[in-house]
Amino acid sequence: MKSLEVQKQEKMSEFTEITDSLKSFLQLSEKHDRLCVATVLVLLLAITGLEIFISESPYTLCGDNLVQNLPLFSDVARNWANGHLPLWTPYIFGGQSLLANPIAGIFYPPYWLPFLLPVPVERVVDLCFLFHLFIGYRGMYILLRAYGCNALPSVIGATIYSCSGIMHLLGSGCIQMQAAHLGHLLYYMVPTSLLKIQD
Repeated sequence: MKSLEVQKQEKMSEFTEITDSLKSFLQLSEKHDRLCVATVLVLLLAITGLEIFISESPYTLCGDNLVQNLPLFSDVARNWANGHLPLWTPYIFGGQSLLANPIAGIFYPPYWLPFLLPVPVERVVDLCFLFHLFIGYRGMYILLRAYGCNALPSVIGATIYSCSGIMHLLGSGCIQMQAAHLGHLLYYMVPTSLLKIQD
């Protein structure tokens, strides 16, 4: 019969083998890292994009997007089309500043899509939804990598975040826009030295 010490050593060596194989599985090379990120992101955007573009009516046009954001986008688009800087709208609350309204997004590049592409204003909200999914995924992936996570857990975490309720809150583009930039904001605001997890 084996001594207790020998049994302990055998168990420890088995445990070490298991943890080493798990570590090697989770540590992808840089090439595989990029491939993994790109594959999951393309799948995520393709599935969501397919659902958006097969719908006859704008997919995300409900809730606040319908009663608040679309009228603002339409008014901004109308001003730009007439060659005017969108400063003011007389159609909301008896008059309201467009330039100072963050929801109108005059200085937010994704909201420039109807002026750069032949896209109806109603579909801008859908395109911004896809763009914010991409930004949210990328930002959370970068943040998790900065925390010291390897590629695979970072991809899984970023995918879960991109599929979470706050990122798919269809009726409110503003909340999704803020959630999309959260990963990037945390990454750039918190010094990287504080984010790195020490081994």
